[in-house]
Amino acid sequence: MLLYHTPDSVAKLFPQVVFHLSREEKILYLTFDDGPHPKITPWVLDQLNQHKAKATFFCVGENLEKNLDFIPRLENEEHKIGNHSHNHLNGWKTKTPEYLKNVTRFQQVYSARLFRPPYGKINNNQLQKIDEALRVVLWDVLTGDFNKKLSVKQCFKHITKYSKAGSILVFHDSVKAEKKLKQLLPMVLSHYSNLGFKFEALPTFD
Repeated sequence: MLLYHTPDSVAKLFPQVVFHLSREEKILYLTFDDGPHPKITPWVLDQLNQHKAKATFFCVGENLEKNLDFIPRLENEEHKIGNHSHNHLNGWKTKTPEYLKNVTRFQQVYSARLFRPPYGKINNNQLQKIDEALRVVLWDVLTGDFNKKLSVKQCFKHITKYSKAGSILVFHDSVKAEKKLKQLLPMVLSHYSNLGFKFEALPTFD
């Protein structure tokens, strides 16, 4: 499922997974995977605050355990925290019982309502089990901030080509993505703010 852009035709094949939200309002849903990071995540939050933007952070449980002081700030600033497994496991390479146990371990750190599989890789058995308790969220635009082969210009061109009302975008508040993230995120926030878009955290789909 690792697609830089997920066409609506593909999303319809997985009705239990959220790839985007309503296309009717000028809202983008920024998400950040793999954090929190003690230096990068605060920078992201400061950037979001400058644009009155809300976002969803799909955290790795072991990172969240090391940085529990981020939870009050994220909640106070009206962002959402999602489950990204406890140890960033690849669902295609992990047996289902072990995978589910790892997802549950995250829930012991923080009671999330949303789940995003690391790498976007999850098998049908894992998906069916997780879907009983958490809403699984993927994306329709992967920014590519983690990909060393892509330039910032290429990433921004890709983002602006495919992002539209209701799109879910994936960034990473991680060391691997830091250099591109610090250029891309301000560009995206400014560009879409100027076009009249709002940035909201994902709903919990109750």
